[in-house]
Order: sequence, then structure tokens, then C-alpha cells
Amino acid sequence: MTATIAFIALAYVLASQQCLADDFPIAKLQYKGGSRLVLLHSCYGFVAKWEPDGKPRFFLYDKPQMNISVTRDLQTFLEGLSMLPDRSEVAWANTCGAPLHYGMPAEMLSRIDHVLRAKKFRMAGIGENNFVLCTCEATNLSFFTSLSQRLQRSGAGERER
Repeated sequence: MTATIAFIALAYVLASQQCLADDFPIAKLQYKGGSRLVLLHSCYGFVAKWEPDGKPRFFLYDKPQMNISVTRDLQTFLEGLSMLPDRSEVAWANTCGAPLHYGMPAEMLSRIDHVLRAKKFRMAGIGENNFVLCTCEATNLSFFTSLSQRLQRSGAGERER
């Protein structure tokens, strides 16, 4: 019984810890003179993107589990988003001009919003989390789709901007 209580207490403490390290790149902004990695400051983040082919693409970033999930299926994305801990801070990455989800049907956005509200997620603030990405001077913005891609792209040649 005491071991069970200790385990539950430990699980609660671990679950309530904040992700402090800014060491989880989720994207790369390319400029004429170099590039910059975009770091996930919150424990969790996602991108809802409407692609030029008229189909969605969803990226789900889970820093504590060191996991990146990518899907084109809304239901699969919503299931992944629903598995994140209730009341977590979640960053919805977007761009300064037209939002990445521009053109996405309102019904899809409504379903995302429903999960965000049902899980009582705290949306990461714009200022401290840099998740309205300025792409005005960028020549390319690419979101990482795997851990190996993140590691390859975070090597030499990267610079802070």
C-alpha cells in the first residue's frame, strides 16, 4: 500500500514538472544568410497546416516523450492531441502572415478547438514562446517530421538570428 502511494506521488510530481530546457527543435527557418532553428519552449506543441494540394498535414510535438507525430488524417491527429495530459501548456505554431491552416475547412478547425477546450489546455503565449513565426524574410520554413531529421538539421552551420 505504501509503495502504491509513493508511486502515485512520484507520477504526480513527474507529470506536473515543466519542460524547462529549450532543446527541442521543431522547425527550421531558412534565410539568404543562414538559418535558424525554432525551439519548442512548452512541453507540447502542434502545427495544423493546409497544404497546397488541398489536404491537411498535422505535426504533434511531445517533448517529454521525445516524440514527433505527423499525419494527414484529422482523426488520428485529434486522438494524439487527446492523449496529452489535461491542462498542459500547448503551443500552436503558426506564422505571422496568413496562418498555416489558411484554407482549412471550418469544421476541421472546430474539431481541433473542441479538443483544446475539452482537455483544458493552456495555450502558450505568443511572446515568450515565439510561436507566431515571422517568415517575412525567410526563404523557407520546414517542420521536422522525425527525431533523426531534427538531429541532422541541428548540426554545423546553424546560427541564432
